[in-house]
Amino acid sequence: MLKQQGFIYIIALIVMTITIMISLYLIYIFELDYLILTYNNNNTQSYYLSEGKIYMCLYKDEYYINQLYPIILDEFRKESIKPLSRKVILNKKDLENGDTYNKISIDFVDRDMRKNFQIVAESKWKEIYTKVTSYGTLVNHFFEMKLPILGEHFLIEESLHDFNELLDNIIKNIDINNCGRSLRIFGLETIDYETIVLNKVDKKNYQIQCFRNDLLVPRIENFSNNEVFIVIKNQINKPINLIIGSQDAVEDKIDMNGIIYVEGDIIISSAFNFNGILIVNNGIITVESKEKPNMKGIILLKDCLDHDVLENKIDILYDSKIIYKYGTYLPGFIEPKIDVIKIF
Repeated sequence: MLKQQGFIYIIALIVMTITIMISLYLIYIFELDYLILTYNNNNTQSYYLSEGKIYMCLYKDEYYINQLYPIILDEFRKESIKPLSRKVILNKKDLENGDTYNKISIDFVDRDMRKNFQIVAESKWKEIYTKVTSYGTLVNHFFEMKLPILGEHFLIEESLHDFNELLDNIIKNIDINNCGRSLRIFGLETIDYETIVLNKVDKKNYQIQCFRNDLLVPRIENFSNNEVFIVIKNQINKPINLIIGSQDAVEDKIDMNGIIYVEGDIIISSAFNFNGILIVNNGIITVESKEKPNMKGIILLKDCLDHDVLENKIDILYDSKIIYKYGTYLPGFIEPKIDVIKIF
């Protein structure tokens, strides 16, 4: 009898021990799962904080317009003697409690024949540190297609809608005031002058004469910069001509850089070398000079009637460096888009 009771006691003790061990194991598993879940939640939260900082840089005006955009312009225009610091500094109000990482690093890389940005953000959430890097494109893709001439007859049909949106944005918002702080660029905007004549008067100086039938005296602009931002608009729906060079000019070879936008026709009467972006809206290009015009950069065409022979009229070479430099003065040129975000 005593042996039987002792055996039962031993069995009960074993069962109790196993039960306690299973309970302790379950508690351990539960606590481990809780810790893993908490860590994952904190890690995810820390990741989201870093990701949010990247989006703030790109899409919050306070940071994009005031800090990131000037860095992008500095990269493309190369005007600063000392390059701007490639950091965006966040305000404390945009940081979570305990997160002190307020500096966002910016860099630029060439990937897949396009200019890309690299933005690195760091965050800390409940002792979990996260570093996130994003990559993306900076420039509207039409400017990086490596095509020297862009127009409806040079693009596939699927691209025409987006291309026309880009041109419509440029036409509506182009503004010589976008020259910004650059004092080297001569800016001129004309509206409803019927004939505009651009000449080189000597080795260093240029002159633009603007004629209209109802004006006895033309508007005359003299300048010495060979970098220009010329905008010629037509709101009277009459023929408008930009004449580059003339037979009575003292100097017959014109070398220029920058942007020329014309709502009308361009007549090239003298030897003409141009590095930049030429935009022709509802007009044609006529070459009357003995020497074929030479151009590096890109030509954008809207409703151009002589697109099929333009390549035979002008020697044009696509040049990304020139396009990057002067494209920043055009609306819709800079168009940051995130391609990928990675965690390290």
